[in-house]
Amino acid sequence: MRSEYGSLEPVAVFGENGGVLTRIVAFVLPLGLDTLAIAIALGLQGQSPLRLALLFVVFETTMPLIGIVIGSVVGLWFETPAAYLSGLILLAVGCHMVREARHRKSEVQRVGLDSLRRIILAGLGILMDEIAIGFPLGALRLPIVAVLGAIAIQTFLVTVGGILVGRKINQRLGMQTSRLAGLAAGAAFLLLGGYLIMERLFSQSNLP
Repeated sequence: MRSEYGSLEPVAVFGENGGVLTRIVAFVLPLGLDTLAIAIALGLQGQSPLRLALLFVVFETTMPLIGIVIGSVVGLWFETPAAYLSGLILLAVGCHMVREARHRKSEVQRVGLDSLRRIILAGLGILMDEIAIGFPLGALRLPIVAVLGAIAIQTFLVTVGGILVGRKINQRLGMQTSRLAGLAAGAAFLLLGGYLIMERLFSQSNLP
């Protein structure tokens, strides 16, 4: 069903035969890599995994809701502009993650976790990307419960695993691993953002 403002059907992405699971993985996997990068760096500080895992789960499942609501509304009324904007946002997030990965050591050293207030501020500062990620999730109209559930599970497991790894390896290897994971996350979002834009361009060029 289509109105003058756009389609009410889910936005086509990854081809007409692309499954919802594939779309969810395309977003959740880079987020997991970014969380892994941060978790390893925090593990090098000797942080406790359980408290931070729960903190990250809360922020990574609640903060995207803001972007999801906005993206859903914009995508409903302005399908094509929302698709392009989603791609641009992912490109921006990817660039930001790459920059963060290159400065991971100084960023994590500034994080204080000795009080509830500082823990909340740390979570907000580290996970602000989640708000931006929510927009394309909403614009593409992916199932919110499934997406947030997948994010929550991977966040908990990756955070606990990353911190435990960071506590076991030496500083140099830990920071190198953290940077590589962050760079991989940024590259994945850059590829995803570029794909969304190209997919929309080709779909528009094929219209009669």
